[in-house]
Amino acid sequence: MFTHLDGGGVGSLGAHDSRRALETTQLPVSDLSTIWQMSDVDCDGRFTRGEFVCAMHLASGRRRGLEFPEELPQDLIDICIAVEEAAGG
Repeated sequence: MFTHLDGGGVGSLGAHDSRRALETTQLPVSDLSTIWQMSDVDCDGRFTRGEFVCAMHLASGRRRGLEFPEELPQDLIDICIAVEEAAGG
């Protein structure tokens, strides 16, 4: 999904494309806002591939009824970093 939305090959998604992707989860806006705040680790208003993976993981858990963690778990941070490294970021 990330590659499709990043049609220009920039390596990150702007707010508009990120929002479109998050809206496909059909979660309430308040949940999407929380997901955005937790996943945009560098607070630049864009999602890198790793941040996108993090966001979609949080959304998937929320759709299954899980509560949001107080902060991103280290294992999720590690996965997102690994995704970035694998993508050459």
